[in-house]
Amino acid sequence: MIKALFVYGSLQPGAENEKYLKHIKGSWKEGYVLGNLVTEGWGSKIGFPVIRLNNKGDQIKGWLLESDELDRNWKMLDEFEGEEYKRSVTDIYLKDGSKQLAYIYELNE
Repeated sequence: MIKALFVYGSLQPGAENEKYLKHIKGSWKEGYVLGNLVTEGWGSKIGFPVIRLNNKGDQIKGWLLESDELDRNWKMLDEFEGEEYKRSVTDIYLKDGSKQLAYIYELNE
């Protein structure tokens, strides 16, 4: 079971919607995913484009949250993101050069 979530938009530490993750105990690491940011979905209306994953895309920087508590919070996070986003598994490239699988919310096409 994957116990990690990569955030690149409004859920990042210090961003507008960090409150949805603030209560979850875990560790944060800097990293990036490969994809393209597009101005679709509700997040783009508040200045946070959504990602379209693409192995040949740009490096989209963000934060990886690793936590045993994510299992209890997926329903709340899925509801927050809504139908315009889907939770997918992808490779996260960490600042230390390692790679890890994690969930990410991407454009639901």
